[in-house]
Amino acid sequence: MNLVSPLQIRRARRGDEAQIQAVVQAVWEEYDFAWDPGYYNRDLTDIERHYFQVGGDFWVLADGEVVIGTAGYLPRSEEVCELMRLYLLMAARGQGWGKRLFEHVVAAAREKGFRRMLIWSDKKLKIAHRMYLCYGAQSIGDRWVRDADTYEEWGFVLEL
Repeated sequence: MNLVSPLQIRRARRGDEAQIQAVVQAVWEEYDFAWDPGYYNRDLTDIERHYFQVGGDFWVLADGEVVIGTAGYLPRSEEVCELMRLYLLMAARGQGWGKRLFEHVVAAAREKGFRRMLIWSDKKLKIAHRMYLCYGAQSIGDRWVRDADTYEEWGFVLEL
């Protein structure tokens, strides 16, 4: 991966799915999360259908044509959306790109008219939790999730 070339945040497009899945899967393997493209991770197999056609949106952080980060949102009600799939490959972390991706998603959701953003995040992702809190998100508690894995998540809500 050549992080010397200018990186860009762009809307995901048809054909990005394999690279999007590779980024998310790499992060999941790093944290020892179970990867399940047939069920829990199936939204990444067709971004058009699982995001764009239902009123959500999805972006990638690209180094040229190589996807190195992902983020999106899905509507949960007329006023509430949920942050989805904010992940960066390890080589892209620590340079402010996670913050930029998050800011991009927040701005887009605000522009679309959402008033609040729900954020659920595995308890292992402590750096992300600190970032959400720094942006003003409020903790709303935790929950157990049982899908391909069983794990705990922290919940946050961000007023947009």
